Amino acid sequence: MFKRILFLVIFFFPVVTNADLFSKGLLWEISSQSGKQSYLLGTMHSDDERITQLPADIRNAFDHSDSFSGEVMMDIGTITSMSKMMYFTDGRQLKDIIGEERYQKSTEYLMQYDVPDFMAAIMKPWAVATTLSLPKPKTGRFLDLMLFQDAMSQGKAVYGLESALEQMSVLDEMSEDDQITMLDEAIENFHRIPEIFQRFVTVYLNRDLKGLQNLNKELMAGSDQKIAEHFEKKLLVKRNYLMAERMQPRLKEGKAFIAIGALHLPGDEGVLNLLVEKGYKVRVVY
Repeated sequence: MFKRILFLVIFFFPVVTNADLFSKGLLWEISSQSGKQSYLLGTMHSDDERITQLPADIRNAFDHSDSFSGEVMMDIGTITSMSKMMYFTDGRQLKDIIGEERYQKSTEYLMQYDVPDFMAAIMKPWAVATTLSLPKPKTGRFLDLMLFQDAMSQGKAVYGLESALEQMSVLDEMSEDDQITMLDEAIENFHRIPEIFQRFVTVYLNRDLKGLQNLNKELMAGSDQKIAEHFEKKLLVKRNYLMAERMQPRLKEGKAFIAIGALHLPGDEGVLNLLVEKGYKVRVVY
């Protein structure tokens, strides 16, 4: 489910600071005060082959690292826990919460993702909304999962910066009214998803972090501002501080490869600037 979060658009209030130096680039070398070097990659949570076919600079940095850290562990237990949070377990039904008309439209669209009716019937509104916010996966092996699996196959130490509960609670703790608003927007924009996705891919492949921010801001212009502010604070900024802190042991060890969503990197409260404030040297590699 976390692969869909990139498309839950965040509203930004741009301020010109030194953080604007981090507006271009996906792979960054992070050097500790003791001189130990690691790498931080901004990912796009997608299985599109244009995203998963890594450039040589990124692949070399990954292959020569001793450890891998992602936003969460990608083991079966974590994925199962995250999946379970998408469904009601207390007897409630999606139709009773969102009404017949929304339910019919939701199940019609969910069929395109091969979600059977019996599962759709107990999905939470936010889970339906996030499912409908990305194109149907082709392989399911999105970039973050691919890196985790490759790290395991290479015998690297693997870590998660967050727990499944921490990541999913941002969505799961929303009020039902806000979840329904989020679902309405997903239904309204459903037929635009291929176009929106293509725009994100183009900006990402250009390594344009500032462009990703601007695109999110543009898409957010017509969205509910209460929900936008919730995601800005909880889904982005709060997690930036959390992940910047939790990657400290790996950065102090050195030879770490850390991969998090690209939108977490830029900005005054982005992870790159937070690391600079902690005394690290940051240099773009790719």
